Amino acid sequence: MGSPGQTERTWPSEVVRTEARALLELAIRLDGGMAAPFARAVELVAEAAGRGNRVMVLGMGKSGLIARKIAATLCSTGTAAHFLHPAEALHGDLGMVAAGDVVVAMSASGETEELLALLPVLERMGSKVIGLCGAAGSTLAQASAVWLDASVAKEAGALDLAPTASTTVMLALGDALALEVSRRRGFAAADFAELHPGGRLGRRLARVKTLMHTGEAMPQVAADTVMTQVIHEMS
Repeated sequence: MGSPGQTERTWPSEVVRTEARALLELAIRLDGGMAAPFARAVELVAEAAGRGNRVMVLGMGKSGLIARKIAATLCSTGTAAHFLHPAEALHGDLGMVAAGDVVVAMSASGETEELLALLPVLERMGSKVIGLCGAAGSTLAQASAVWLDASVAKEAGALDLAPTASTTVMLALGDALALEVSRRRGFAAADFAELHPGGRLGRRLARVKTLMHTGEAMPQVAADTVMTQVIHEMS
């Protein structure tokens, strides 16, 4: 027995195993009962993108951090998206949402107050809500056009409190949604290259014509030019 307040140590590998089990359970759901709602969510996002609307991704706290990443993944794979902070949305940032935009709302419990306060307004604006949360009976799940089951058996760690497995599942589910929408819309490597001109990815995907010299910019010398002049011309 430990002293009062002392918690049982959870080995790091068990933390990873807990999250891995949560991902495996998510994969099983996607192959089973969640296949149909997931396909509907993909359809909603793809249709919105096709008509020029955007995806607004919402979340508070740790879910909000995941929401930011999913918005970034959507953008980088050809689907216009923005992260919208629910609390800021209640104080004016809701003006970012246009009629016809699709909202992806993330909440582990499905009872995040700031999110729930937005639902009536989003409904009046004609925005379809895709709810990613872990409780089928929650207010968010019941109010969503599509509910995607992001439930986990337990969080990693002895206390079973800190968002760990739940945020990992949200991240994977959001990535799956973004990449399936991208595939459905025919997003190709050439399109990816256009959106990633910088860094290692940009260099890897760059086309020869954007790197090579042509015309007057092409260094040229005669066949009998001495090497010192060749080097000067090349540089």
